[in-house]
Amino acid sequence: MIEFRGLAQRVIPAIVAGLALFLFGCKPAVRVKPPHARKGPCPETLYSEAEEFYAQGNIQEALIRYSRYLQIEPQGKRAPDCLRRMGDIYLKKEQPVNALQVYARIRRDFPGYVKLEDVEFGVILALWKIGALSGVVEEGKGWIQRYPESSLKSEVELILGRAYYEGLNYDQAFNWLAMAETEIRPIDAAKADEISAQIEGMINEADESALARMLGVSKDTRYYPQVAYRLAAIYYHTDRLDRAEGVITDLLRSSTEEEWLEKARTLYEKILLALNVEPHKIGCLLPLSGLFGIYGQEVLNGIETGLDIFGKGNSAIEVVIKDTAGEPEKAAEGVEELVRDDHVIAAIGPLLSRCSEQAAARAQLLGLPLITICRKEDVVDKGPMVFRNFLLPKKEIEQLVHVAMDRLDIKRFAIMYPDNAYGRYYMEMFWDAVEQRGGQVRAAESYEPSTTDFAAQIKRMVGRDVPRPKGVLEKIRASRLPQEEESELDPADKDPIVDFEAVFIPDSAERVAMIAPQLVYYDVDQVWLLGTSLWSSPRLMRLAGDYLQGAIYTSGFFSASGTVQAESFLEQYRSNYDKEPGLLAATGYDTIRFLKEIITTTSPETRRQMEKAIMDSPPYSGLTGEISFDARGEVKKEPFLVTVLGDRELLFP
Repeated sequence: MIEFRGLAQRVIPAIVAGLALFLFGCKPAVRVKPPHARKGPCPETLYSEAEEFYAQGNIQEALIRYSRYLQIEPQGKRAPDCLRRMGDIYLKKEQPVNALQVYARIRRDFPGYVKLEDVEFGVILALWKIGALSGVVEEGKGWIQRYPESSLKSEVELILGRAYYEGLNYDQAFNWLAMAETEIRPIDAAKADEISAQIEGMINEADESALARMLGVSKDTRYYPQVAYRLAAIYYHTDRLDRAEGVITDLLRSSTEEEWLEKARTLYEKILLALNVEPHKIGCLLPLSGLFGIYGQEVLNGIETGLDIFGKGNSAIEVVIKDTAGEPEKAAEGVEELVRDDHVIAAIGPLLSRCSEQAAARAQLLGLPLITICRKEDVVDKGPMVFRNFLLPKKEIEQLVHVAMDRLDIKRFAIMYPDNAYGRYYMEMFWDAVEQRGGQVRAAESYEPSTTDFAAQIKRMVGRDVPRPKGVLEKIRASRLPQEEESELDPADKDPIVDFEAVFIPDSAERVAMIAPQLVYYDVDQVWLLGTSLWSSPRLMRLAGDYLQGAIYTSGFFSASGTVQAESFLEQYRSNYDKEPGLLAATGYDTIRFLKEIITTTSPETRRQMEKAIMDSPPYSGLTGEISFDARGEVKKEPFLVTVLGDRELLFP
């Protein structure tokens, strides 16, 4: 048995010793003060600083403080204000995507925010800057429904109008821009003027369908006259005359603005004139009296022959004749009368270039298709209603020089020309055409149009007795070979210097008949003679046929072509007028037959339809060549080339 006392005597001292060691053997603990917690920035202070920086325009520092506020108090009472400011700053920094993100956060986390109107306005601005037009329209229209009394309403209307404009929805654009302009004008007149200018520009660029939609929207606005006038003008120019009349009539009834009323009256008159047309009636403007009456009468003879007025059948075409007497003012007045009083669907003439200028301008103004038969090239530039059916001088010269140089291998030329507008014009054109093809003009002599003795001119031309004019001589010398120059510069040499292979004479048949024999007399006989359509005359062969062998000239009409059409025309003309027809008669004949063919086959009911039919017509085979017109209204036909062989004139092969 173990004795408890002995055990206790051994254990207790050990426990006491352990306690002593624990209590007194360890170092006392050191008391450490806890560190002070660092105090963060006050959210309200951050917000105040941010607002101050924002007011000063220092948006970057403001942005930093708004962001720090949100880090501390993401749901604080200033959080939606901070987010709104941040969205505004991002818009100013042209970062609309970031702006949309913070605005979206306000909508999501603070749906009851008192300034949600401003936030949603920012959303519209951001979408506009991004170019999300459908988003702008959706947000903008919803915004106006929610905040109809807002001071920002006009700004949203302006953005909506511009968004619709960018999307080419002109009637909606007009609606919103007009509302914005009306509301902004009392506040900011300059800005309203800018909007007004945009609206007017939009009206001017809108197409027909957009204008038609805008018409109703604009009815009670100050822009209605502009919309209505432009739409009526489009209807008029596209030949929908009934529609044009309806729109312009409404404008005249509703508008009180004198400026637009005056324009509307002018257009209304044009519409009425265009509506009042007799489709089988053609006008004719010719000089039937005065100095040029003989030429006008020849054209009229051709027109009458083309209508077969002396035949058994009755022509379905009626011609109304106006005598211009060769006076420009009478020609213009004649156009006016043909439209207002006679209601013709088209007209032929004038014949004289000086009359064509005013007549063409008046025809274009009144919308009358006019086929002139003058030589004036730029007359067709008056507008799409003006055409020209006469041989172009340029085409004459191009064809003549082409044959001379490319087919006959002629390289050196002389020119004898009358010192008048016609002669100088053809001389310069011929000279230019020759040089463009690498040829040379070795002599050029002018003479008075009434001259009958050409000895002096011919002698100068060949360097005999009288030297050539200095200017011409210098130009010729520049192109001479050394051996050629020696013969010319020797004053003792009296023989003619025929250093050219052809002589170009742009004058009448009667004058050419005087010049040709005198050329032979002065030993200028081994050369080609070249001429223009003025040579085309029955008298040419009778007066000087023997001296014109091999001569070549251009012509707009060759009566001896032998075609069935030509033979029929010649027979009728000779029978009715007891004389030979010339180019003018053939041109009158072709022009009226061309118009008659168009009326018969296409049945135009308005002048614009007639103009289109003329432009679109396939080539019509006439006495003067094939007739069709290019985009300018210039006839597309080539001249005939006629040559003399024996006692006959033939088409150059």
